[in-house]
Amino acid sequence: MHSKCIYGFIVSGFMACNALAAPPANDNFASRTLLSGTQGICGTTVDATLESGEPTPHNLGNERSIWYGYNANAAGVVTIAKDRSSDSSQEIAVYRGTSLATLANIANTVASNGSSQGDFQVLSGEQYKVQLITGLAGTAGSFCLTIAFAPSPANDLFANRTTLSGAAGTIQGTLTGAGREIGEPVHQWSSESTIWYEWTAPFTGNARLDVISNVIIGGNAKLYRGSALTSLTPVATQRSSLGGESSRHVFPVQSGDRFVIAVYGPYAYTTSVPMGLRWGQQQSSDEDIPTLPEWGIIVLIGILAGYIFKKQATHPRIS
Repeated sequence: MHSKCIYGFIVSGFMACNALAAPPANDNFASRTLLSGTQGICGTTVDATLESGEPTPHNLGNERSIWYGYNANAAGVVTIAKDRSSDSSQEIAVYRGTSLATLANIANTVASNGSSQGDFQVLSGEQYKVQLITGLAGTAGSFCLTIAFAPSPANDLFANRTTLSGAAGTIQGTLTGAGREIGEPVHQWSSESTIWYEWTAPFTGNARLDVISNVIIGGNAKLYRGSALTSLTPVATQRSSLGGESSRHVFPVQSGDRFVIAVYGPYAYTTSVPMGLRWGQQQSSDEDIPTLPEWGIIVLIGILAGYIFKKQATHPRIS
């Protein structure tokens, strides 16, 4: 750390500083503040410095930074968000590594209207280095961070995929806390989170797989053949919408065929992202008529109930 003399003056031949500005306690990488789990913390970049060899996103020469270390007690996804009411335009960068010279960047955020947010996948027992650095404006100020952790679902890894049994059925799952594995194929987006299933067809004909999602940007599914993550072969399906973010996949099967199913979303989530799967044999009479998702039914019931109540009411409500 460095102490800085803001300005000085001479009195009777002596130079004196009228103020000494001390940098924040976590100004240096070696003095980083430790974090874990889900928590909130406030701090400042006022009077912070930049160390020799420290990574900078813009190489402007006027950045200031402070450091945190996030200790992962379990595998999952971490979201770090900077409060919109913060005074400055700091950005957040996340690294793996044990020293400034060995840091490898794994996530970045860009400030927008005073706020910054970033998601990154963590493994149990590792410490991730979090740098909060002033952005393009180079302005320092106070801030508050919210750190949220979501543990990985049981079938987050390909090796731990959930087996779907029988000719037909339904199952509930979640993308909350899910991530990506090294060597995992890109299903649609490079930043996907994925959970895995496996199903062996007990019939010959056409099978259908429905992905039920009630979130705005929901999940999707992609089918593969293969037993190793790095050598999966995609299976072509006929996809149609079931309304909202839900979809249906129809594909031909022979009895005994085994399929690996990746259910994925575009982001890493720490918020609740429930997903449902429904599978069975596609009958010739089946029609891909869009159906209303469960949340839509609930909303419709609420609207009808409100309408009936309004028609039956004889006096206005007084509060």
